[in-house]
Amino acid sequence: MLPVDVHIHTNTSCNLNCKHCYENNGNLPPASINEELEIALIRYLSTNFDADIHLEGGEIFLEEEKISVLNRLDKSALRRITITTNGTYRTQKDDVLCVLRNIAALRISVEGHTGLLHNMLRDGDLQTVLNNAVYYRQNDIKVALRITLNSQNMSGMFSNTIVALEATGVTQFDIYEIQPVGSGKTSKLCIDGLLDVFFNDWIAAPLNAAVKVALPLRRLKEIGVYKQALTHAGVNIKEVGKCANVSISADGAVRICPWDMVSEPLMFVNLKNIEALKEVINAQHMPHECAYCSRIVMRGGLKC
Repeated sequence: MLPVDVHIHTNTSCNLNCKHCYENNGNLPPASINEELEIALIRYLSTNFDADIHLEGGEIFLEEEKISVLNRLDKSALRRITITTNGTYRTQKDDVLCVLRNIAALRISVEGHTGLLHNMLRDGDLQTVLNNAVYYRQNDIKVALRITLNSQNMSGMFSNTIVALEATGVTQFDIYEIQPVGSGKTSKLCIDGLLDVFFNDWIAAPLNAAVKVALPLRRLKEIGVYKQALTHAGVNIKEVGKCANVSISADGAVRICPWDMVSEPLMFVNLKNIEALKEVINAQHMPHECAYCSRIVMRGGLKC
């Protein structure tokens, strides 16, 4: 089956005001995906494609019914789903926890190992988020910590930040570079120069934890400079992006790029026209290219 990366934005509401939000700090019109459509989309995409499905907001835990409804899916579909959250909410609802135990991962966003680093991008209390990560792990949920690589946390990412965050018991870390999209355009936290300090720290401090670093294509040349040393440190480097993409907003708008929330939609999907997504996906004969999407994936760590 044709591989496809799927991003489904379940709702636009959020309890935070993040400086790098590509949804422009919640300035999109209020919208919430219909739960019947949510289920139908996941069933269709997981049945007809080799789909890697990401559910995100806004903040999805503000509308927990968007999670609990997933109990209607079979486990093969659930295993394709990653849910991303800002980690400020701790649910005790059994039907929500049941879903979370059966998905690929619950990905919780943190931006550093100190409150200062975390609050550079996000408001809210870091310790609350970390305590919630521990809570979900204790409830037999696979948790990954998602870190936005930016100009303030790139130094000591491996020797300090991830080492400290391993105290939560989390063993999977996903790192994505901040992009000048939405509120990120004015955040002043984008990395204008090279990632030398970041790569040198990784080479000097290889980890036991599994680490995935996803970077845009513009970083390919400088990665080449460090490729031999990174490989020697146990880092696998791979160019990706040969699969199709589809991004579905909470209002049903369908676009290609997950960073794009404002261009003219290719279509508006509903319960009656879901099969039209096949044409959108199959039409992508060439890999989607933009300045923001991840095209190099680097994996390191003994547990990777």
